[in-house]
Amino acid sequence: MGHVSMSIQEGYFLEAITLCESMLSDRLEALFDAFEPGHEKAGQFQPLGPNIKAFVKLAKGDSEAVELAARLDAWREARNQALHEMVKLKEGENDDWPKRRRKVASVAREGKALVVKVSGFVRRRKKHLKDKQSSTGQSA
Repeated sequence: MGHVSMSIQEGYFLEAITLCESMLSDRLEALFDAFEPGHEKAGQFQPLGPNIKAFVKLAKGDSEAVELAARLDAWREARNQALHEMVKLKEGENDDWPKRRRKVASVAREGKALVVKVSGFVRRRKKHLKDKQSSTGQSA
């Protein structure tokens, strides 16, 4: 998380966003590996979009997970828009660079907050699963 914080502090918002995206995918994949050991895509990197879809399926009935999935998907959309707006101009738009930088800064900060939130969620769910397996005599 230190590299993300440093990137934001130094104004490297696109780098921070990219790091957050990778960290979010990694955390979701760790959750999938815990709940579905040996699944077909275990150990393979998946983009954030498909990971969010898989998380939504896993989250059914869990209000915290459903809310988190919605935040993740909203951030994914904001991330896509912010990154693409850095290089694309629509016809008739003027190049408002400071506005674009503010937007990517905001997306980077929200991404960092989401990494913290998702990491905590995954840690709690994995602990709960491990405790449940220990109490029923199953191996983790």
